[in-house]
Amino acid sequence: MSTESEPTTACDVTFENGTQCAKPAGHWVPGSSDMHMPAETLRKEQRRTRWQAAARAAKQPVDRAVIRTYMAVADEEQRDLRAEREELNCMIQSSNSAAVDARREAERLRAELKQARPPTGALPPVQKLALATEFRVPLPGHPAGSYGEIVVKRERASSYRWAARERAGSYRWAVTDGAVSSLRIWTDGDGWRYLSDIGRTAAYRHTLDEALLLAERAAEFEATSLAKVLSLRPDEAAVDVLPSDVALSVEEVLVVAERLFQTGTGRRDADRGLCEDVLSVVLASLPVEARADYLTQLERFAEEHRGRLEQLYREFGPDSAIAAHGRYQLVGQPVSIVLCERLDERPLWLAGVWDGELPGVLLADIAEAWGVRLP
Repeated sequence: MSTESEPTTACDVTFENGTQCAKPAGHWVPGSSDMHMPAETLRKEQRRTRWQAAARAAKQPVDRAVIRTYMAVADEEQRDLRAEREELNCMIQSSNSAAVDARREAERLRAELKQARPPTGALPPVQKLALATEFRVPLPGHPAGSYGEIVVKRERASSYRWAARERAGSYRWAVTDGAVSSLRIWTDGDGWRYLSDIGRTAAYRHTLDEALLLAERAAEFEATSLAKVLSLRPDEAAVDVLPSDVALSVEEVLVVAERLFQTGTGRRDADRGLCEDVLSVVLASLPVEARADYLTQLERFAEEHRGRLEQLYREFGPDSAIAAHGRYQLVGQPVSIVLCERLDERPLWLAGVWDGELPGVLLADIAEAWGVRLP
């Protein structure tokens, strides 16, 4: 007959802290006072029970049996204390080992961070790039001098949708001519389109890589077009190259411009020599197909932008305080209407034919006053 005891099944009750009842299965039945206990609480309860029994025995006359009882209780107590001490030592050793590993990992990460960290006060290149809101793509060969650039712009932070894109790091970009007002967008197939015509959603729809590739194609197209314009002298462009039925003289444009300027400002004094010099250059930026109806287009432009032109003359015209310093000279001349129309329609072409022919500050001043940013 075997004397080995069968293994006891533990109680399956689990407490909120994750510990399990240390008593055997089936120890509790309804109405029983045998409560569930975790291992630590059970050891304390057993220890208390042993000492209570020893105390009751001590009330009897002292004999060898009583002494043996005390010694047995003390021995069992010592065994429990040693077991608890060994358990604590194991926990301490495990904690120390984990702490050493954690310190080593922290030192390794600090060393890697120190190697990757830029100089004090400097941002990593990736963070610098993330701060950029526009990129400028120069025209190949710079045929327009200092003005030849295509500007890739990032969508402005003005909407909840943009904020969500910022958190996701997926900004949207548009290929533009860089103008402050009447911004134009380069689109595949249609070329330049005004932002007001196509809307912001259609304009700002590219990733940065897509926008930069599209800007390179736009720059190549503009460079080719400007090279053709710059290869023609103003007089050749107006007389020799163009058919007689679409020729447009400086005098015809100046007469219309003077009439419109007088209507808008009431002024009759004008420097005709200066206006003629400017018009001889500006008309070179006018496409051949637009010359036949240009005078009608100029009158329509003046009517549609009457309020804006009145504000221009009021703030920057010859009677303004800022004009007393000698700036914005062309704003006070009839040719200003032609320049504003060209700045809205073909700013890069205008800047290209202007470069090297007339002082750049004259065009820069009126472009700033009109709200058009030249590259």
